[in-house]
Amino acid sequence: MKTVLVAGGGITGLIAAWKLVQRQYTVKILESGLQCGGAIKTIKRDGYLFEAGPNTIQMDGQDLEALLDELGLMESLITSNKEAAKRFIVRNRQPKAIPASLLQGLTTDLWSISGRIRVLKDLFIPPYQGEQEESLADFVVRRLGREMLDYAINPFVGGVYAGKPEDLSVKYGFPKLYALEQNFGGSLLKGAAKLKKQRKREGTAFKTYLGSFPEGLQTLTDTLVEKLGNRIHYHSQINALDINENGKWDAQILLNGHPSLFQADAILLALPTRALARIKTNRGEDLPLRPLEAVPYPSVTSVGIGVRRDAIDHPLDGFGMLVPEKENMQTLGTLFSSTLFPGRAPDDHVCLTTFVGGTRQPGVARLPQKALLDTVQSDLSELIGLKGDPEVIQITRWPKAIPQYNVGYDRFLNEMDFFESEHAGCFIAGHTRDGIALPKCVRGGIKAAERINEYLCA
Repeated sequence: MKTVLVAGGGITGLIAAWKLVQRQYTVKILESGLQCGGAIKTIKRDGYLFEAGPNTIQMDGQDLEALLDELGLMESLITSNKEAAKRFIVRNRQPKAIPASLLQGLTTDLWSISGRIRVLKDLFIPPYQGEQEESLADFVVRRLGREMLDYAINPFVGGVYAGKPEDLSVKYGFPKLYALEQNFGGSLLKGAAKLKKQRKREGTAFKTYLGSFPEGLQTLTDTLVEKLGNRIHYHSQINALDINENGKWDAQILLNGHPSLFQADAILLALPTRALARIKTNRGEDLPLRPLEAVPYPSVTSVGIGVRRDAIDHPLDGFGMLVPEKENMQTLGTLFSSTLFPGRAPDDHVCLTTFVGGTRQPGVARLPQKALLDTVQSDLSELIGLKGDPEVIQITRWPKAIPQYNVGYDRFLNEMDFFESEHAGCFIAGHTRDGIALPKCVRGGIKAAERINEYLCA
């Protein structure tokens, strides 16, 4: 029976390992910490439920539903409340609802009349043909105008990447948006309509929705951990790789804290770039993936608070609010966590999750606890009328939170491609290659398992 070594116990590594076990491979998983799941972490305190990392999984395909069903989780999946369909962007220090219909789009004061008219020029702008790779900011200004960049895309990027659209590559950071322009003749508005018709014609249309579980997203990783059992080794990591005379991989690993040698037919490196950059091989290169050290990872801090419902003036009738950089505030955005899903706070109480830092204001993420709380409370007081101190506080710091798919990111993708071509049987997957969104990391694990199976069956 062939053996696969999986380095990394985040969601990508766990999914890949699960799929390989189903194919009857012998699998060993190395997790450097004392808990699997990576950024997926649910914390329960005093009747509140806080998500330290991702707060939802966007169910955007039947393959994800099939996976949850396979894991026995589909029946326990809960969908977001109807109120969560409404989302807010801050303008003039006030949360304003994003239009949900054409009529609302015509009457909203989130964007000016001239800004809305400028968007219509998109219908007549041809696809970009320049040789220079575009940033997301350049792409949006060219197609939709400056106001849409400042009061739509900028806050969105702050919420997703904790980054800046001026830095991020539209091609690699937002491939669906890039493809929409390139594949449908230019216009994003026309392209979106054509894509919807195409999917309906092909039978691939799927109405996306947000999901979680009654006990939080960690239910997903806990279930995988339970199913994988003693295949997982904590306080363990891979240090060096070496092809032996039988064509198999000899991996120098730290196993349960002790140096060890492990032989595998294939290896999956589902690791962040800082860990990939430290791995040595026998091919004459000291650290073949060392260039990946240059991938920027800004610091982000999650601040969860629990308060009485009557301590907030805002109705909290939405997913949350995002703060544009132009507003000169200290927070990136706030999720109305107890509006999203039931069971996140005791009766007559609410749970909020605010994110700070990122490439916009990295220093804020590193503030001491009191200064950090004062900063968050100041913004929430002005924006939603928060009064008094929270009853419960949950702070989670991510010193290296999210890889930035900046302009020129193809050089890092090429490094990973080249490594695989030079080290047959060794594969790379994870958020630095497959995308940062949770569904992309899940699909990255599934794809990695398929690639490994193809290699071992060849």
